[in-house]
Amino acid sequence: MKLKNNFTNKTRNIFLGLWECWLCGQNGQNTNGLELHHIRGRDSKSPLNAAILCGVCHSHCGHNQEEERKLLQKTARFLCRIDYKFNVNDLKFYAKNKKLYN
Repeated sequence: MKLKNNFTNKTRNIFLGLWECWLCGQNGQNTNGLELHHIRGRDSKSPLNAAILCGVCHSHCGHNQEEERKLLQKTARFLCRIDYKFNVNDLKFYAKNKKLYN
């Protein structure tokens, strides 16, 4: 999987073992690979702002509230499942976007 965005290496490494687009479920093989997507824009490099998307879904990402909510919730569940330790920047990102996690 090629993760090419301005996320930190630490954030990229969290998602390296994932092989499925979080929107369509494809493995990226026939959909232009997998990419790490900024859910709420590039203002935060927090893992809470990241989602694995195939190239096709990434190119059609609409940044609408329902899509963002779905991806943010999926990312939060994933990070909790792997026992990720949230830091100050993660908590700031969460507080700023709290309404989308409900």
